[in-house]
Amino acid sequence: MSDLPFKDNTFNIVSGFETTYFWPDLVNDFREIHRVLKKDGVIFICNGDKKDENLMDRLGDVVNLGHDSIIRKRIT
Repeated sequence: MSDLPFKDNTFNIVSGFETTYFWPDLVNDFREIHRVLKKDGVIFICNGDKKDENLMDRLGDVVNLGHDSIIRKRIT
């Protein structure tokens, strides 16, 4: 995730399901996803926190991506 082989502003949406457990640097990896998104693009990540109990700690409160932020929401 840290070095995606795509040009800037390539995708309208980037999605990931049950993958963040394998991302060694979440903040950098989300920045890389943001780089390949088109303006007004969407990042959709679905992750079960039971498998990655430290996900929220690894992500931090907010990942700042310039003018955008990632909104975290726990679905119960």
